[in-house]
Amino acid sequence: FINTPHPHSTLFSLPSLWTPFIPPPQHTHMLLHAQVSTMIAARVLALALALTLAAGAITVQAATAPIGTIHAAAPPLPFESHEEILARLNWKAAFEAEVQRSVAKRGDFPVENQEVDDVPDAGTTFEMCTYSQNVAVSETEIDSPLRAIHWAKKDRNIVYTLSSNGTLYKSRDEGTTWSNEMKHMAHSEEVLPQTGIYRMHGVRDFQITADDSKVWFLSNGNYYWTCEGEQEEYKTYAIEDVIHDIKAGDFRIDRVAPHPSQPHVAALSLVSWQCYLGDRSQCYTRLFVTKDFGKSWSAVTDYVYMFQWGGQEDTLFYNAVPDGEGAQSAYQPYDVVLHISQDMGKSTVKKYPRTPGFVYDSGGDVLYVGMFQDASVDHFSLWVSRDEGRHLTRCIFGDEELNERSYVILPNNEGASFINVQEDDDRWGTLFTSDSADGTYVRALLRNKRNSRAADFERVAGIDGVYIANFYDLPLEADLPESEQPLPEDVNHMIKTVLTVDQGSEFFSLPVPSNVVCKEDHCSLHLFGNTQSSYGRVYSRDNAVGIVLATGNTGEFQLTREDAVDTFLSRDAGVSWEMILEGEYAYEIGDHGALLVAVSREYEVQSILYSWDEGKNWSECGFSDLMLDATNVIVEPTATSQKFIIYGTRTTTEGGIRGAMVHVDFTGLHERQCVGADKPGTDGSDYELWVPSFAGECILGQRTAYVRRARDAECYNGLEYETRHTLSRCPCTIDDYICDEACFEERIDISGTKECYNVCAGTKQDPTVKPEDCDDTWESHSGYRLVAEDQCDPEAGLFLLPVTVPCKEKSSGGGGGGSVAVIVIIVVVLLALFVLVALVGGAAYLFMTNEDFREKVEPFLDNFKLAGARGGPSYSMVSEDMAEDFADYEEDGGIGIVDDEPEAEPVEAFGASVAARQQLSGLPEIQEDGDTPSLDGPSNSLLDL
Repeated sequence: FINTPHPHSTLFSLPSLWTPFIPPPQHTHMLLHAQVSTMIAARVLALALALTLAAGAITVQAATAPIGTIHAAAPPLPFESHEEILARLNWKAAFEAEVQRSVAKRGDFPVENQEVDDVPDAGTTFEMCTYSQNVAVSETEIDSPLRAIHWAKKDRNIVYTLSSNGTLYKSRDEGTTWSNEMKHMAHSEEVLPQTGIYRMHGVRDFQITADDSKVWFLSNGNYYWTCEGEQEEYKTYAIEDVIHDIKAGDFRIDRVAPHPSQPHVAALSLVSWQCYLGDRSQCYTRLFVTKDFGKSWSAVTDYVYMFQWGGQEDTLFYNAVPDGEGAQSAYQPYDVVLHISQDMGKSTVKKYPRTPGFVYDSGGDVLYVGMFQDASVDHFSLWVSRDEGRHLTRCIFGDEELNERSYVILPNNEGASFINVQEDDDRWGTLFTSDSADGTYVRALLRNKRNSRAADFERVAGIDGVYIANFYDLPLEADLPESEQPLPEDVNHMIKTVLTVDQGSEFFSLPVPSNVVCKEDHCSLHLFGNTQSSYGRVYSRDNAVGIVLATGNTGEFQLTREDAVDTFLSRDAGVSWEMILEGEYAYEIGDHGALLVAVSREYEVQSILYSWDEGKNWSECGFSDLMLDATNVIVEPTATSQKFIIYGTRTTTEGGIRGAMVHVDFTGLHERQCVGADKPGTDGSDYELWVPSFAGECILGQRTAYVRRARDAECYNGLEYETRHTLSRCPCTIDDYICDEACFEERIDISGTKECYNVCAGTKQDPTVKPEDCDDTWESHSGYRLVAEDQCDPEAGLFLLPVTVPCKEKSSGGGGGGSVAVIVIIVVVLLALFVLVALVGGAAYLFMTNEDFREKVEPFLDNFKLAGARGGPSYSMVSEDMAEDFADYEEDGGIGIVDDEPEAEPVEAFGASVAARQQLSGLPEIQEDGDTPSLDGPSNSLLDL
């Protein structure tokens, strides 16, 4: 079950279980695999509690997780073995054993590589929160460790919690009080058919529809429950009563996927009970669709592996074995076919063979498909579609052929797509990025750390183009290609953390925190990412701009020793850091970043730490007389509230293990609300104007200034406060560009400047040379293109974009060139006439109004009087309106430009701009009498996504 991004989450699924490819519709940007948060004793509890999940896994909150993963293998079937069910039901013994092992390995080891200055003191004594600090606390114990928690998206007063025993709890006041809902749910306990040895208690999973109007609750067997709106009634259904071609005991519920925009529509998969009873010969899955919120179902197909709703109202993707028979596990990955339906599964409009995996990214409206070239399973490749599968384009990763085996597809942000491509070593993959629709990807980072579910590539929320990644920094031999490099023995300990502020164009090491003195020769800060789920991860929020929390260490490489791990904070999106707490903590952000909360992950606790100045100072208050092994601390999904929930486990006097949830409300701590958001940085304002300092204060070609609460302001933002920012475009620099197409590779010249070297020079593929079959126009490339979603102004800065050039250079004597020349002559003549009229008018005015001028000119006029005009006057009359205009002329000092007329651009400046573009893009010189080529070029493909 997927919820909002959070740093403290641990994978909670068995390797043999079918990993879901059905992201909940409200969070399709999240990882498709389940995760749940844990702590020191409970950190290892993840391993034990993994055995409690019957199908897939559930998360409390996940970090910036992938959209999904695709592997060159058929997904495992969604069932547990006989032994796995027994192990899952015995989770308590596994938990206790892991706690003992965790305690036994704890020790106080000196950290010799750093000295720490001015780390805030967390305190050794504390007062109860409710006694003196006006912090409201309420506590609820549940029957077993918490397994999932989720806020309703619109009404955040409604919160659901699921325990490891399958007990459902509901809060109607943001988690302050809870009620056990099982008494309202009929058949919440059932016996596994035909065996009677398993007590399958309670609720296994639940899903809330995108509009909050409906909730699905799934049992461990053949029952499900539904609940609508404000109703407290749970309607109970047995699948054999609503699906008429199955019998009781034939199938068990696997999972449900609500439609992303139609709350009454959902897809449901079932798995045959034979899968659990040892007879795999009739073990297979079935797929159904409902249009009336579970009252009736229509069959779609059998032998299905994955399914997911598309972006269009009725689009459904699923892959299955056509006309399958017998054991589904007997089929090979190349037997699986991707089906695309546009009528909710009634019929199929497209089928793609040999497709064991797919992922639909609803955020970018992109379908990714993994496909084998043939039945040999030797050639696996990724294909992409932007029209829901009607057409597929193969993804090209760089200019070298890769042995593609697996893909982690990362969130599509700011128009850029990131994919981690694994080849032979499953510890890492190459990170590629693309901003075009043609499936072409360029390499961003080698040996990006990953596992089968995720990659260490974390977006810094609220700031475009900023990411934090982990990679293996291995010594390389210059004369060997990447695939043949020898691996050092300690390769697993050679992990480093890097930062990019330009969508992966360049990466930089994180500096040593300002209050840490590192004694090693090659020292930087290293942070834990998505693949190291037992530690707090890089964590940020969209409405707490610039603030990043993380756990890690300083040194040459990343360390996993518990005594070496500390907690860090950045206020500038990861550019600089400071240690805010010694040791490892679970942390959360509230009140738009104004309030930080932390609990220790190393020891049992009775108190919580909080800070109103972003970690400079911490206060501590007790929440209970009993010790709590805290798993995590969380806030509602928008991070605007000052109400938090701490949850964890507690051992009873009888030796049992119970879950506990502590609700802590800080709304009474400060009486004053922050003021002055419209005048940041001024006296009396609690807000500052923050301009990111990296990339010359320009991020993706824009200068962005954010309004946020000042660090030392003792006030709260409130629920309605919104982070403000202003934008202006920056002139393009070389840092706004990356190398374009496959013919250009990046090189650094002796001065350290980036340049794109044309490796296709002298070939037919050279994009700087006019093609032989050129008909009308062609695009001349300089080798550069803008970084994805970069909004810099090339006209005001460095112009390196492709330029459209006519195929034929036209001479002055022919065709279009002659027409242009005629037009130019006519314009020149008209300008001359205008000037002549102006001079005559001016002279006439002076002749009429200036007696000295008239006396000097009059003798000459007598010699130039025309025949037939001898009786007329020697000057023209001027109207009163014209006289006023000329008076304005005199007041302006004779400048000759009317005040309200815009000044024309000088032709020379435009010509210089054209020449500069030609020089940079390799264009031929433009003939003086020829047509000037179009300077607009094609539409910027970087914005197409």
